[in-house]
Formats: sequence, C-alpha cells, structure tokens
Amino acid sequence: MGGGGEVEHIYALTHSPAYEASMNALETLSPAANWLADRISWIPGISLYAESLRQIGGAASYMRIVYDASEEAYQAVQAVEAAPKFLEYGITAGLALIIVGVALIVRARRSLNV
Repeated sequence: MGGGGEVEHIYALTHSPAYEASMNALETLSPAANWLADRISWIPGISLYAESLRQIGGAASYMRIVYDASEEAYQAVQAVEAAPKFLEYGITAGLALIIVGVALIVRARRSLNV
C-alpha cells in the first residue's frame, strides 16, 4: 500500500461513524467525568478510577487531533495526485506560448529584412 493509500485508509477510519461517535461521546462526557473524578478521588477502593476518568478529556482531544490531521493529509494527497495533470497542462501551454513567441519573432525579423 502506497503513502496515499495509507492516508486514505486512516482518513476512512477517522471519519467512520464509529470513530466520530466515540470522539463526540468522549468530548461530551469529559466534563462529567472530571466532575465524577473529583467526587470519588477520596473514596477508598474506587479512588483509583479517578485518574482514568480524568483521561477522558485528553483522549477526546487526541482523537480530534488525529481526525483533523487525517483530513489535512487526505486533502494534501488529493492535491498532490492532481498536480501532474496541472503540470502537464502548464507545460503544454508553455510550449504553445514559446512556439507562438518564436513564430512572432521570425515574422518580425522577416518583415524588418524586406
């Protein structure tokens, strides 16, 4: 699988309904998880879950970063894949302009020599 294929695969994963739903759920639950962590942090036996609850917001943030980065990478790959066509058109247009320019120079020199 080439670089573009890997980027497309990551994009498909991070833009899947399951990934987006998980990311949105973590973002939504983060404030409540922090509130709950504050409440249970002093209770023996379950206080160890407080730190895990506090990680929910960070996990949501990382998921959002990966989501946004995959979108930017996907768009960049799309642009790079389109570049050869634009380069081809640019080279063709440039050659046409050079031919027209040479023809005009030859014509101008012939009219000066007459």
